[in-house]
Amino acid sequence: MARLTNNSSVMHFLLLLCCVSVVRMSHDDLMRRSVLQPGGVQLRQSIGKRSRGRPQQMWGPSVQAYAVKAAGGIEALALTAQDEKSRTISPSIAERPHGTPLQDASMSQRLQHWPFSCDGLWAGKLPLNTPPRVNFVVAYCTTSLLDVTKVIDKVKALNVTVGSIDIYAKCGQAPDVHPTAAVVHHLPNVGGNDHTYAYHMAHLSSRNDLAPEDVIVFLKDTVSNFHQYLQQRGNVSEAILMAAGPAGFGCFTDPLSDISAFAKSSALSEFAFPESAVYHTINGVPFKSPYRNLKSWLTEALSADLPTPATPVCYGGNFVAKLRNIMKNTRVWTALARSLERATSLEEGHFAERSWAGLLMDISQIDLGNVMCAARKVFDVYDPSYYGILQGCDSGKCRSPEN
Repeated sequence: MARLTNNSSVMHFLLLLCCVSVVRMSHDDLMRRSVLQPGGVQLRQSIGKRSRGRPQQMWGPSVQAYAVKAAGGIEALALTAQDEKSRTISPSIAERPHGTPLQDASMSQRLQHWPFSCDGLWAGKLPLNTPPRVNFVVAYCTTSLLDVTKVIDKVKALNVTVGSIDIYAKCGQAPDVHPTAAVVHHLPNVGGNDHTYAYHMAHLSSRNDLAPEDVIVFLKDTVSNFHQYLQQRGNVSEAILMAAGPAGFGCFTDPLSDISAFAKSSALSEFAFPESAVYHTINGVPFKSPYRNLKSWLTEALSADLPTPATPVCYGGNFVAKLRNIMKNTRVWTALARSLERATSLEEGHFAERSWAGLLMDISQIDLGNVMCAARKVFDVYDPSYYGILQGCDSGKCRSPEN
C-alpha cells in the first residue's frame, strides 16, 4: 500500500474498508450501481445537474480517492475487494510510525513482484505488518545498556508484546542496566556482535517459547553510535514492522537519498580489506582473514551465497529478522558462528555485516533485475567500505514484464 502520513493513515484505512464494502456488494445492488460503474470499481459518472432530493455524489474527493490511495492503486483495490477474509484494525494501528503503509500482507503475496520504485529501499514500498511478539538479542561488552533499554521501551509503546530479552556478555563485565525479564548469558570475547547473533540463531531450534511469525531485534550495546556516512538513522518501529511483513527483515539504518539499500552482488562479492593496510592485532591473532574476499568466505566457510544480480545490505550491525526466515538457514548460522571464533577483531565480521540482509531477507517478490537495471552508478572504486552499493536510481530505465 502507499505510504500515508501518521495523522491520516487511520482515516484512509477506514475509508478503504468502507469502499471495499461497497465494491463487494452485488452488481445489482442499488447503492453499488449509484456509486460505481457496472462490473468494476471505477466511479460512476454523474449525469446532469443535481436536482432537489438527489444525493450529491461525493465519493470522488472524500472516499474512493482515499481508498484507492490506501490500497496502492485501483487494481489493488479490486484485489482487496476480492479477498473475502475478514479484516480487523490492529489495536496499535494509530501508533504506527510516520510513513508506515497499512497493508494486509496477503494481498502483496498474491502478486509476482511488488511494484518497483526508486523511493525507500529501491524495492518499492515493502508491505509492513504487526508482529505477534518482539524478542531482543543484545550483544554486550562494556557500553551502558541505557540506550538499548530506551529502544525496548519504544517498542513497548507500539502496543506490541515484548517477549524474550537475551543479553550476551562477552567482556567479563555485568550490564549496568538490566531490562525487566532479561536473561544474561556469557560467551568468550570472539567475533564481536556478529558472532553473538549467529550463536543465538544457531541455538534457536531448542527454544519452545518462540513462534515462526515472531521477530527478533538484534542490537549492539553501541546501538546509538553512528558512523556510516552514506546511511542515516532509520525508523526503529518501521524496521520491526517490515520484518513482520513478508520480507522478514528490517534494518536500523536507511540509505541516504539517491543511495540504494541494495548492492551489485558481483561487486559486493569482491569486498575485502586491502593487504597493504595496517591492522591492529589483538592477542597475536591477525585481523586479516584467510579468505580472498567476501565471496570466498561465503562459499568456503558457510557454503552459502547471496541473491543476484542485486542483494540487500544492512550496515551498522542492528537489525530485525522474522524467526521463520532465520530458521530456514540454521546450518548457515552454525558455520557462521564457527567462522567468527577465530579472533576478537577480524575481517570475517565485516563480511558478516554485509551479508546479514542477503541471508535473511525474503527477496522472492522483489524485482532484483529492475533494482540492478535502474542504477546509474555502482560504488566499485570510490570507497571499499561501500563496495557494490547502487547509486542514482532511474525508474524509467527498466520495466519488468508485469509493469
